[in-house]
Parts: sequence; C-alpha cells; structure tokens
Amino acid sequence: MSSGFEFKESGMSSVVVCSTCHVSTLSADRISQLEEAPECQSCHNEGSTRFLPVAQEKHLGRQKQLGKVKITDMVVVPSGTFIMGYDHRHPDEKPQHIEFTQSFSIDKYEVTNQQYKEFIDMTHRPPPENWINNNYPPAKSNHPIAFVTWFDSRDYCAWVGKRLPTETEWEKAARGEDGRLYPWGNEFDPRKANTPQSHIGDTTPVGNFPAGRSPYGLYDVSGNVWEWTDSWAKPYPGSPIPNGHYFTGEYKVLRGGSWVDCSFYRCGISALTFNRGYFKPMTRNKGFGFRCAKNILQS
Repeated sequence: MSSGFEFKESGMSSVVVCSTCHVSTLSADRISQLEEAPECQSCHNEGSTRFLPVAQEKHLGRQKQLGKVKITDMVVVPSGTFIMGYDHRHPDEKPQHIEFTQSFSIDKYEVTNQQYKEFIDMTHRPPPENWINNNYPPAKSNHPIAFVTWFDSRDYCAWVGKRLPTETEWEKAARGEDGRLYPWGNEFDPRKANTPQSHIGDTTPVGNFPAGRSPYGLYDVSGNVWEWTDSWAKPYPGSPIPNGHYFTGEYKVLRGGSWVDCSFYRCGISALTFNRGYFKPMTRNKGFGFRCAKNILQS
C-alpha cells in the first residue's frame, strides 16, 4: 500500500501496522525512521487512532487477578556481564559495550499509587499533585505512581529498605544478556507495552502486559511511566559526546519511556531497552515513576 500501512489480524484485536517500520525486526535505520519519516507521522502523532490497542477493559480485567502489589514482589538478577548501549541510533547511547553487575534484586512491578499512599501516610510527605484530598485518583490503586521527583523516589525506596537501581542494573534487568532491543525481543509491538504508539492515553495498572515482560520477569520496563534511576547522566566510556549534552552533573537518568513521551522524542520509540532520558532531580510530571532495587549479600 502506498500509504505505508496495512491491516493485520491478531488474536486479540485488529490493529493497523505501519509496514514501513513495524512488519519485520526493527533495524537501526528503521528505528531512526520513526523519529523523522513523514510516512510514520500518521500513526506516531500524539492523538492518532491508527493503532487500536487491545481493549483497556481487558487490561483492567487482568488486574483483578494481580491483586495488591507487595514490596516483596521482586526478582533476582544474577551477577555477570551483559550488552549495554547501542551503536546505531543516538550518540548518547554509544558505544555498545559489555558491562558487569553483581547480583541484585529489583521490583517486578513499578511502585503503585497504593504503595506510595502508605509511605506518605506514615511520613506526612506531600502527596503528588494529581491527588485530591491526599488520595490517588479513583480506581488507580494499582497504577504506577507518577508526579514524583528523584528525591521522592529515593526516599520511598529507603523507607521500604531498598534503593533505586543504577542505570546499569536497570538496563540489565530490562534487556537480559543478549542485547535485545525491547524487553520481549527485537520487534516493536504496541500491544506489549503502554507506549504513545499504543494510544491508551493514560497509565495502566502495573503488570497488564505479560507478553512484554523482560527476560528476568519484570513488567512495564517499556512504557507506562519513565523510571528514575540512581545514576547521574554520564557518557559511556569512548562516547562520541564526552562533554556537554546532558553530561553536566545536573541530570539524573530515567529509563523505559512512558505512555506520554511522544513530544520529547519527536514521536519516536523510547521504549527501547537502551534508551536514556535525562532530567533534573526535582522534575515531576505525569510520566515519571520508579521501581526499587536491593543488594544481595555476596557469599
């Protein structure tokens, strides 16, 4: 089709697929096309309805099975090396290299409104700005917390006996060891994560995309909300942009993309496992949340 789109049937819904960018495994140049190509704008423009997501009612129905998220819902990421970064997209993601982490635990789910409510009730910390009368929006108890700063995130993790993950730990937990582009593999699929291209238009309850889990079993490491990490923005060793950019010592790294990050990335895909975001620690908005990590005592 000259428009670059074609209909494809899935087991859950009919979706419109951009045949220019999404039919086959995304190569580096295809990823770049999503940020610039005019033929992609009709499905990647914020507000477009060309991507018809799986009915949100199905997401909410699955949430009934999940129940209350517990602070003990964590997975163990073993020690060892993995592939970090990517050579064929943005300069700040270069160079692709091998990193090592000690074993650590990390939350299976993003921290929820309900969990954060317990924190502010006990500590008398001011609630996020989208809450009314010290309560999160109705029916959003298991949605990820948003409108939190890096300091809010750090302090919540400390309150539950944990910490924020480093940028390196986060990417390993999201990506695994094989250098995949997305938590689920190498092909973008708007039905496997809550991204701008899914056009859900809001956060979704955590754990609603089991097909989008990472190799270690983490949910929502692509989309839903960006996640604060403990790391300051720094260039990778051998980076082509060692000075300037966001590497001034003022910015913390966020990972994972969100449901509403289209304008920041010019409607490109920011749900990639190696994608990096940078903001000052006091920043808060409707697309910023977090999950916690924890050290594992080494024998």
